[in-house]
Amino acid sequence: MFERRRDAEGQAWYRVSLLYRSTEQIRSGEMLTLDKPPLRYDLRFAGVETNEDGLIAEADLFDLFDRSIAVLDELEDIYALENAA
Repeated sequence: MFERRRDAEGQAWYRVSLLYRSTEQIRSGEMLTLDKPPLRYDLRFAGVETNEDGLIAEADLFDLFDRSIAVLDELEDIYALENAA
C-alpha cells in the first residue's frame, strides 16, 4: 500500500506498507473487517532516507523506482544476449 501525505509546504511524503492476512485469518477463512483488519508491515528500503515519522520523500521514492527499473532493463539485456546464440 502506498500512503501519500503532504506537509505544510506541500511536499509529498510516502509510507510504503505490506498488508497481509495472518495465518489464523487464512486458516479460519474469516472476512477482514474494521474489527479484524489485516496485518501491516511498513517497508524500509536500503539507501533511502526517511523522516522522523518514517515517511519517504516523493523524489527519493521515485528515484528508487527509476534505479530499480534501470537494473531490470540491464538484466533483460544481459539475458537476451545470453539466449541469442
